[in-house]
Amino acid sequence: FHIDHGEYIELVPRETGSIDEESKEIIPQSWEGTYYPTFIPEGYTLLEAYEGGSSKFFIFSNDKGETFDFTVSPVGATKTGIDNENMIVSEIDINGIKGSSWEKEETCLLIWVQYEQQFELYSDFIEINKLKKIA
Repeated sequence: FHIDHGEYIELVPRETGSIDEESKEIIPQSWEGTYYPTFIPEGYTLLEAYEGGSSKFFIFSNDKGETFDFTVSPVGATKTGIDNENMIVSEIDINGIKGSSWEKEETCLLIWVQYEQQFELYSDFIEINKLKKIA
């Protein structure tokens, strides 16, 4: 939200969603303030949260074993490799930020940069429009 001071507007970030208690138990306490999706599709819960190098990984799963991954990394800290054969690559809008999507059969990947962080959402089970909603 913002506060109008007349000569300038102060932008004040705020949390837009809350993390359920079960997920809070899985996320390391030292990760306080780490970005977390504000929308989780029905039936999905946080299965695992771990750190690898400077990246934080969140793995979500449903009762069918279908998963999606959410990764947060400092810009430039990671490289992502994907199979680009028959891949549909698009520039997309993610909450007003330019991002990129890759789609191939059931596989979808979104990548965008915001607040000096690189965000990735990946799934072999969730279509691109629903991943955009999670983003």
